[in-house]
Amino acid sequence: MNEEFPILELQQHIHEMIARHAPLEKTMCAVADWMGMLFPYASFSLMSYDPDNGTLSSIPGSWLSAKCSPRVHDLPVEPGNTPYAEAACSRTFSGTEDFRQSYHANPPSQEGFRACWSYPLLSPEDELLGVVGVNYSTPKCLTQQDKRKLKQAAALIALTLLRDRETQN
Repeated sequence: MNEEFPILELQQHIHEMIARHAPLEKTMCAVADWMGMLFPYASFSLMSYDPDNGTLSSIPGSWLSAKCSPRVHDLPVEPGNTPYAEAACSRTFSGTEDFRQSYHANPPSQEGFRACWSYPLLSPEDELLGVVGVNYSTPKCLTQQDKRKLKQAAALIALTLLRDRETQN
């Protein structure tokens, strides 16, 4: 339980930031720190969905730190493309424990990543907002606990994005 306390404390802080309408950049910085606690040794991808073009692109911002993966632009949302696109298409978890095993003939360019787990960012109305990805430089098996944590992170990020959209409108 002692290991979980700092994680829960930061999660509570993020909820308070959302409730106070803190700037998106500050909130996302706290989310990136929180995800770093949930997924040590990983880097992260956060992409928004463009419904007009049917593509995913990295969400810009100075909160993107060394913990975040290289930027992605205009990634087509279509089956078989990458775990990011798969998660957006299926609106559920998608991932691979090892790109070299999963994408034999045509591995996607993932900047040296071997494992990638992705989860869609959805509104309560099932609107696709984007995708969050957790990436590892070595093959990594996904546990049910990892999957739960990624789903929890996706829900918190979606809440953050929706609250920011509400604030801007």
